[in-house]
This record gives sequence, structure tokens and C-alpha cells, in this order.
Amino acid sequence: MKDNNTVNPFSIGFGVVDAAAVITNWAISTYKKRQNRILAAVIVPNLPQLIFSIITFSPSSLLTVIYTAQEWDGFSRHRKTLRVSEPKGD
Repeated sequence: MKDNNTVNPFSIGFGVVDAAAVITNWAISTYKKRQNRILAAVIVPNLPQLIFSIITFSPSSLLTVIYTAQEWDGFSRHRKTLRVSEPKGD
């Protein structure tokens, strides 16, 4: 049985306004200052992007540091020449 309350986000499309994509029943309207309401309206929808960015960049930067340290460690043990794709000459 299909649940009619859920909508596939990919079926909506880009640039199309749909009632299912609007956040409703949140407490932003209870803030007294207009600045706080605007700030909350900007932060809340963009919070998932921040979370996914942190999840993506943390392991990526860690792996970059590990592989860079491994490369420099290899230079300290064995002398290596310049690496080129297509060597020419001697």
C-alpha cells in the first residue's frame, strides 16, 4: 500500500514550487524580532547542507593528510626522481 503523505523529491523537479516541499508548523513565527525570524528561516533549510558538507570534507581532508604524509615519508627513505608521464631523452 502506498503512503500518500510522502512525495518522491526527484519527481517534483527543479525550479518547481510544490506544497510538499514547504516546511510547515515550525516555531519561527513565535520569534518577536524580525531579524531572528529571517535568520532562522535561512539557517534551518540550509542546515542539512552544512551537515553533509562536514561529513564529506572531514574524511576527505583526513585522507589527504595521510596520503601526503605517506608520500613525504617515502621521500625520506628512498631518493626518487621527477615523475613524468612521457619521459624524453636519457
